[in-house]
Amino acid sequence: TIHVTDLFENAPPSFQSDGNLTVSENTTFVYEFNATDPDGDILTYSILHGPDASLFDLNQSSGALTFISPKDFEAPEDSNTDNIYELFIQVGDADSNLTLQTFVQVTDLLESNPNNTPQFQSDGNLTVTENTTFVYEFNATDSDGDPLTYSILYGEDQQFFEINFSTGALSFISPKDFENPEDKDLDNIYHLTIEVMDGESSVALNLFVLVTDISEPDFDSFGTLQIEENRPVGSLVGQFNAINIEPNQPFSYSVLSFDENPFQIQDRIMELEVLAQDVSKSQQEIDSYQIEIIELQGRIELVKSNGLFFVDQNGSLRTSQTLDYDAFSEHPYFTILVQATDEHNFTVTKQFMVDLLEVELEPENTLPAIVRTIGSADNSETSYLLQGEILADGGSAIVETGFWVSKSIRFSDPIRLTALIDPLTGEFHSEFVEFEPGTRYYFRSYVVNHYGESKGSIKKFKTPEIIDPSAWWKDTTDVGGGWRNSDWFGTFLIYPSLNWIFHSKLGWVYTVNDGSKGIWVWHSQHGWLWTQKGVWPFLYSNNSSNWIYFMKNINGQAVFYDYETKSYLLDIGVVPNI
Repeated sequence: TIHVTDLFENAPPSFQSDGNLTVSENTTFVYEFNATDPDGDILTYSILHGPDASLFDLNQSSGALTFISPKDFEAPEDSNTDNIYELFIQVGDADSNLTLQTFVQVTDLLESNPNNTPQFQSDGNLTVTENTTFVYEFNATDSDGDPLTYSILYGEDQQFFEINFSTGALSFISPKDFENPEDKDLDNIYHLTIEVMDGESSVALNLFVLVTDISEPDFDSFGTLQIEENRPVGSLVGQFNAINIEPNQPFSYSVLSFDENPFQIQDRIMELEVLAQDVSKSQQEIDSYQIEIIELQGRIELVKSNGLFFVDQNGSLRTSQTLDYDAFSEHPYFTILVQATDEHNFTVTKQFMVDLLEVELEPENTLPAIVRTIGSADNSETSYLLQGEILADGGSAIVETGFWVSKSIRFSDPIRLTALIDPLTGEFHSEFVEFEPGTRYYFRSYVVNHYGESKGSIKKFKTPEIIDPSAWWKDTTDVGGGWRNSDWFGTFLIYPSLNWIFHSKLGWVYTVNDGSKGIWVWHSQHGWLWTQKGVWPFLYSNNSSNWIYFMKNINGQAVFYDYETKSYLLDIGVVPNI
């Protein structure tokens, strides 16, 4: 049984137009953008920019685009006077926006429509997301201002559609599923022809309606969920993983709690069973009793499993208690509901079954397994590869392997990563992806057999810092311990979050990128100074509007030469509050 509490992560809206519009001269109405949103969110429209954006008005709620004043084909007002007016339209829901580049061509009334027939504003190529009914609203125009009526003429897929004869709103009679297409060619492109009439003349338009796929968040487990009896608290049961996510978003997992009285539930089941046997009840009432009985029986199963399992931050299902097979011999399985939540706070809930396995007594000579942590972490752009090896199984089956990872060498508040064993070599590995930049981590391998858990040696690695691309020191060399070396500015200790540096010659200074390959340096005695590569050790003083020259550092004091006063300046230095 799968209970879905929210089907979609937030999906952006989509336009039903490609942005190429045509309108006759001497009119103001251009087009009504009927964008769709898979989540059913309220949409708002706006004009972003464009060379001709100032000539338009847009209704923020309906998406109706109009000229502020009618346009004359013989006297174009667009920026390049080609009668094609350019602007950018935006539609957005509460979380995301979509922009459409729009070209509105104004046509000569007599040349474009000599017979004054109605004109469609669409080329007939439409796109709609699955699981929705609304397709498009056709806002045809008529130069005479006659009332227009719409109808479906024919088409191999016309039976799936309906159209409002006065508004031109086209809809599917029922929502279409991308995974189960119903069109004749089974390619998710539905064909039909519609017609618009003004009373005297009509125009037909061939339509091609493409139904697109929507990624539906879901998750599952790697293989069967099962646990041997009498395993220690925290033992691995199985691993959950997110699937069908676009873009690939991680889930956080939790086992739902059902802290209820099973005897009260059983009493209600017995009451419903009696009611279901009452001959005076209608069949509809009896059916509803049976449905509630089934739901309550499932509820009892969930209550029996309450508090026995939890999911850690890596999506691993683990035991909260030691489970004795004899205590559950008549019922050696557990039903649990696991809820997954994405970063947009949308949730998916699924039911899983965990089997409890009976284990024969191990021989008394079972020993701890021996495990080795192999080498150091293998750094890549997004993950670190942690590796281990089983040297001896201790005469017992290995039930779990993995790694402990922590920022502390004492492994306080550790992260536990499980791994799969290579049966031929005894080696195992796991990827560590949730790391912080510029941080030292300690890790060690572990292995669990029926004797207990054994640990390997401790290794360490440090993740690289993320350097702001706008930082003036981004191309300098890291020489360790937070110190960096510039081929022109010398050696300094960096404090990225504060912009203070301790320069080996200048002492404490505050630095700011000038945006043009130079830096402003605030010095405690001389105020703001400017320099750059090819200029240093000359510095321009903002206080005196004059140049000074850094001479040397004597006993920790920076010495400058002032060209205006022709004197030497001695810096006594001020230490900032870091």
